[in-house]
Amino acid sequence: MHRFLVSAFALALFATAAVAQDWRPSSAQEASAREALVGVITDMQKAEYLKLYAKLTPAMQARIPEDRFLRQQESSDGQHGRRAQWRITAVVWYPPSSNPPAMVAEFSVVTQREAEMCGFIVFAEQADGSFLMNRLESNAIPGGISPEQRLAMQAALEGFPGCGGSPSG
Repeated sequence: MHRFLVSAFALALFATAAVAQDWRPSSAQEASAREALVGVITDMQKAEYLKLYAKLTPAMQARIPEDRFLRQQESSDGQHGRRAQWRITAVVWYPPSSNPPAMVAEFSVVTQREAEMCGFIVFAEQADGSFLMNRLESNAIPGGISPEQRLAMQAALEGFPGCGGSPSG
């Protein structure tokens, strides 16, 4: 059984930060991005990777063929266990400039095999107001390693977004 931490990431979305001080996402943008984030996390937890692939932007789908994307997700599950307990650690909004507005959600997750994963997901607003996943980056610390190895890996990942660093640099 998977444990959904909807309230944890819902709360994180209300504590968002925007890179530009003079721009804030609208309530409709926040709701649409929150819906996209919940959908992505749900699909990952249920290993519904075809549904997850459909949530990629068309540009990402053009770069990553469906079969390669499915293999990557299944490989991660095989190596670390399915992503089970999510925590959104930060949400940052990027204002429209030459690109549509984007939301970056940083996360940490514990897998079924007690691996710790951290990283970030970038969502880009589409012409219809929905948000699709434009990027997913993560790193993993395997379960079953010594405390010393875990501390060394955590220190090595400290600057990576979602693992102690920031996507804005």
